[in-house]
Amino acid sequence: MYYADTIIKGAIDIYRQLILSSGYQFQGKSADKLEQWLEGLEGSSFYDILDFVIRDMLIYGEFWLEKVKSKHNKNLIVGIVRIDPKTMDYKRTAYGKIALDELRRPIGYIQKLPDTGQQIEFAPDDIIHGVYNPIENEFRGLGLVESVYNIALAKLEIQESLAHNIYRHAFPIYLCKFGTETIYPTQEDVEEMRRALENLNAKSEIFIPHWVDIQVLEPKNIEKIQELLEYFIDQEIAALGVPKALLFGGEATNRATLSTQTRIMKARIESIQRFLSSVFRNELFKPLAAQEKWSDVPKLVWNPIEIEDLNAKADRLTKYAEAGFIEPDEQIKKHVRRMESL
Repeated sequence: MYYADTIIKGAIDIYRQLILSSGYQFQGKSADKLEQWLEGLEGSSFYDILDFVIRDMLIYGEFWLEKVKSKHNKNLIVGIVRIDPKTMDYKRTAYGKIALDELRRPIGYIQKLPDTGQQIEFAPDDIIHGVYNPIENEFRGLGLVESVYNIALAKLEIQESLAHNIYRHAFPIYLCKFGTETIYPTQEDVEEMRRALENLNAKSEIFIPHWVDIQVLEPKNIEKIQELLEYFIDQEIAALGVPKALLFGGEATNRATLSTQTRIMKARIESIQRFLSSVFRNELFKPLAAQEKWSDVPKLVWNPIEIEDLNAKADRLTKYAEAGFIEPDEQIKKHVRRMESL
């Protein structure tokens, strides 16, 4: 559905961009050592891994990373790689339930390779599993796609119906009635009319006898289908939590409404960032600190998010200027001229 529905893909991509665009840093006495370790990753950088993780989390409600161990020491973490969530599952009992230990923790995981069907078993310490928006006793998460799946399916069916009706409007179906009570057309007359209509276009001229009646079968209820489509689009956008103005560039939106939607989206993004920071600190940074004998466990800290429409920013700067907090010096003038292309 991520690739089939442009609104879902657009919303998830906006979340990815906004979450990562603020930037991040590592804090703690061992932050430099963590950065050095992450710089040694092969294949994908930590930034790329975060991007994969955010996408998987928003689509599937969870992400999976394998802690790559040294060939010479199975307890030594030497890297991390993404695992496709569609291939992963918990170890299960004979009754299909998730197998848990005495503390109700999963005893392990199984990856089923799609090409060969081969199954690979992982111990809990081999995997970083982030469960976002948990359901089913916190063992599975709920992504954005699942929450709007039925709405998106209905919307796609309506879009197909609307496209069909628009096609019918552009390339109409003709209904021809031949003959009268006294005139009986031949099969040759019918075939000749069929060929004429087959090649009909905007520049065509056609002459018909009085005993031929041609009607155009016009598509019906296009406006009602469009209204229904707009309803499902609004429902989908509301569930995804992305302002319509961000998804549809020039969409006119009430300023107060946009401001409220932006604050809600910002809160959701900050919640996702806190979740990611917690998972990586507990599941990766802690075992690395113990393995490398660091003096502390570093933290992943995100920079403040800037989601603000230009009008709100202009109003705030105007108030600062009126209160005397900002003086119109040459540097500010040059900056404004550059930003406004003056």
